[in-house]
Amino acid sequence: MLLEIYNREVLTSPSTFDLEPQTLDQRKEWFHSHRRMHPLVVAETRGRVIGYASLSRFRDKPGYSRTAEDSVCVRRGLQGKGVGTCF
Repeated sequence: MLLEIYNREVLTSPSTFDLEPQTLDQRKEWFHSHRRMHPLVVAETRGRVIGYASLSRFRDKPGYSRTAEDSVCVRRGLQGKGVGTCF
């Protein structure tokens, strides 16, 4: 589950810049904000989500309309094993 992977990073890493774990409702809002210009890609193996990558809006100012923040989050224990590799 994306929420579980994300909240583990919130609790163990400064990489998310969140100070508190997110709720399911907060992550649903984030999930639904991803559309054509800002896709969300999920990696899975054997029906289990093992990571995801996303593009998110960088800033609200018009000059940033064609820029995005990229994020890659991989389940602990599977990092460094090629989950986020493009080929």
